[in-house]
Amino acid sequence: MAVSMHLVTERLQLRPWTTADLDALHQLWSDPTTIWWGAHVSLEQTRELLQQIEREGGWWAVEYAGQVVGNVFLRPSHHDPEALELGYHLRSPYWGQGFATEAARALLATTSGKLIEAIVVPDNARSQAVVRKLGFTVGGQRTHAGALHDVWQLQRS
Repeated sequence: MAVSMHLVTERLQLRPWTTADLDALHQLWSDPTTIWWGAHVSLEQTRELLQQIEREGGWWAVEYAGQVVGNVFLRPSHHDPEALELGYHLRSPYWGQGFATEAARALLATTSGKLIEAIVVPDNARSQAVVRKLGFTVGGQRTHAGALHDVWQLQRS
């Protein structure tokens, strides 16, 4: 599923990742504040992620004022073949400004008739606030990447 569309919100542009974005993606994924479970320590790790993004599809670069500040994805769930998984990561200097909610809302508006899941660790209050604002509710828990996560769900009609 290749991402070809651009989405524009009040403050953000969501666009497909390109190979020219390697440094921007690395800046995001090497930040241990944002990627606390395993920040990238080498550019090669990020290159592999970018190749995965290109293969998998469903990932968008999030731009603010012409700079990549994060990513957002809506991809097939690895746990439920009927669901899509929503995820987002922002560089830590951009936290608390509503960018994750704004980007996720724009992406959710592109789909209907699907169950959407967001996998959030129970102590990530910022991410819980995002999914709560988007109308998600906790539908259960599952172990993901070796840690217990809440599974937030939203049924798009």
